Formats: sequence, structure tokens, C-alpha cells
Amino acid sequence: MLRDPILSTDKLWGYSKFGGDVNAIVLGYFAWDIFMALQMGDVGFIVHGVSAFMVYLLCFKPFIMYYGAVFILYELSTPFLNIHWVCDKTGLSGNDRFSAEKIYWWLQKKDCCGRERIKWILAAISENENEAAVILKPANQASIGMRIDLRK
Repeated sequence: MLRDPILSTDKLWGYSKFGGDVNAIVLGYFAWDIFMALQMGDVGFIVHGVSAFMVYLLCFKPFIMYYGAVFILYELSTPFLNIHWVCDKTGLSGNDRFSAEKIYWWLQKKDCCGRERIKWILAAISENENEAAVILKPANQASIGMRIDLRK
């Protein structure tokens, strides 16, 4: 969607069929998310699901459809959250087989993955991909330093 020529020309008010299809799938995801949050009774997740659902509903106005792809990148952590929850509930959190999950949470704590996520977003919306790399060079160097420390 970020490279869609229709949406790229009008990032705020643009609409394309492909973007509409993608946002419809995302709306379905958040509808399921709301349903599950209502069953669990967690107010925080209900608010998150409803607010995200409303943002993606706005894409059909049309409004901010181009940025819908950027917003959904924040949901990339969901599989890791689910793995973490299952490991906690089954008593496998301390198991070495789940060290990849531990590394991910350590990187999140160190804000390393947050910088990478910003890099992906900037590269996706930038007209010049090299521009995003130059802007984030110090953050990338810090991320590499943290990963080297992780190996020690």
C-alpha cells in the first residue's frame, strides 16, 4: 500500500481498491480482537481494539488510507505477545528453548526493536530509501552495539 501510486499522490484523502481490501482485512482482525477482549473482560484491550477499529474505519471515508499500512506495523509484536502469554501459562517461560522470545523482550526493553520499527516505517514512506538510512544511522549503530552486548 505504501508504494501504491494512487495513495502516494494523495496520502491524506486518497483511496484505492487494493488499499480498501487490505483495510477490510485489518478491520476484520480488530473486530475479532474486540470480540475476544469482550470475552476476557479486559478494559484496556477493549479500548485498544475499538480505537484501532475506528481508525481503520476512517480509511473508508476515505481518510488516511495511505497511513493504514504504517499503523498496522505496530501490531507486529502480537505474535510475540501471544507466545509470551502461552509460555507464562504453561510454565515454559524459564525454558532455554524459548530464548528467542527472551531476546525479543530484551530488545524491546532496550528500545532496540522500536528503533528498527521506526526505520521500517521511514523507509516505507520515504521517497528516497537512502534518506531513512541516513537519518537513522546513529540509532542503527546503537542497535548493533546492543546486539553485540547480548552475545557476551
